[in-house]
Amino acid sequence: QLALKRTGAKDVLLSLLLRNMKMEKPPLRKLQESFNHINAVYRNSINEELQMQIASPPDAPLPSRTYTAPVVLIDQNHMFHNVFQKLDSEEEMKKLEWVLVTYLTSLSGHGIAAQHNLNELLVTTLVRRSRFSALQQMLQYGVVSDSKPLACLLLSLGNMHPSATQLALDMLARLVATEEIQEILLSQNQLLAALKLGQDNINPRKFLEAAEEYKDPALFHSTLFHLKSNPHLANAFFKDERLAHYVQHYKTLYPQADSQQKNV
Repeated sequence: QLALKRTGAKDVLLSLLLRNMKMEKPPLRKLQESFNHINAVYRNSINEELQMQIASPPDAPLPSRTYTAPVVLIDQNHMFHNVFQKLDSEEEMKKLEWVLVTYLTSLSGHGIAAQHNLNELLVTTLVRRSRFSALQQMLQYGVVSDSKPLACLLLSLGNMHPSATQLALDMLARLVATEEIQEILLSQNQLLAALKLGQDNINPRKFLEAAEEYKDPALFHSTLFHLKSNPHLANAFFKDERLAHYVQHYKTLYPQADSQQKNV
């Protein structure tokens, strides 16, 4: 805490933190206290900057004070580049997981949103350690913040563990990223599941094209009639001439279905 008030102590503090983390048994309680002191200064600095950025009325006098930067400010980028990235060996992955969770918890306790690079580092660390159950819990309890880039990262890890794809879908659902979820389901050949998400502004041609490629007449039938039963999409079949191909394809698949053809 005293070191945060000493000029030029930033590099010393960062080196000291790293040295403690590299110990055989890192002193997690002391590290947590250090993170809290560091992030208290960090939080105050953010508050000061926000206060200075608040617009004043045109006729208001100039502020009597200016922003004074703290003597030592250690932000997330400093921790990421100078500390956490230095713990990169396989033997240090367990320590990295511990200290990252502790640091992110401290950030949250001070009302500071974690940067994507820290969330990404924790996710990849957990994956390297095959700690998928722990990852699921950290996502569930908000230790790792939801974001579309992080969901994309989880998707890329789907070939390593099947649950990663479901974690990505759950995250996108919390973000109400319906379009992205539909694209994932389409890539997994889950066309009907993508349709049932119920967006009114979807592109019918994209779904009909996918249904045609599957070469499954029953699936094509279900897709076409699901789209036509949506009142927000029905007019598209009159306005978009390119959809006529799929109507004709349906008639080719079911030439004897007269009653259905009338509806098409």
